[in-house]
Amino acid sequence: MPEWEGKVRVLGVFGSPRTAGNSSTLLEEVLAGAEEQGAVVERVLLAKKLIAPCLSCDACSQTGVCVQRDGMSGLVEPMVVSDVWALATPPCTGGARRRS
Repeated sequence: MPEWEGKVRVLGVFGSPRTAGNSSTLLEEVLAGAEEQGAVVERVLLAKKLIAPCLSCDACSQTGVCVQRDGMSGLVEPMVVSDVWALATPPCTGGARRRS
């Protein structure tokens, strides 16, 4: 029997590249609490994945598989099998906005 059989599965998705920032710290607290309650936790740092934008080619609706061969392919399975997603990303401070 797999380790996770009968347990809640939680996927923690870190949206910030700062591994010691506030978002990361808060998400780690959430995941630690889930583990203390017996959940099986998986962590994903999006900054370490190369994920291309959708091509709108509609191939996935025909085959069920995206034609892109990027970091998203390894993220789909954990997303599907997880009972809970915990997402953490820093707020937009406006620094990335274009100024006219």
